[in-house]
Amino acid sequence: MGMNYYLRKKEERVHLGKSSAGWTFTFRGDKNNGVVDFATWLNRANELFNDGYTLSDEGDGPYHFSDLLDKIEKKRTEPNNQAKQYGVDDRYDWVDKDGNSFTDREFS
Repeated sequence: MGMNYYLRKKEERVHLGKSSAGWTFTFRGDKNNGVVDFATWLNRANELFNDGYTLSDEGDGPYHFSDLLDKIEKKRTEPNNQAKQYGVDDRYDWVDKDGNSFTDREFS
């Protein structure tokens, strides 16, 4: 079982990624908008925060961004990585230079 994280503003929802037991964090990338690694993902998240978005988990509960960043850091050593193990098409699934798993597909 995993937990998805979103930035929300009114009716708009931006998927940031998912944390699952035994897996590294899977980031929701966006190649069309240049979100291709952790640095660009973090910049995009900060831009949305500055635009009034708030962070929540899939249960709509509020979540602190520092807690999400801590969770991501702790999960870096998990044995499984979505893009490495199941990325069948590098147009949609990739691993950044730091080993982070990204997908440009919608997932839950």
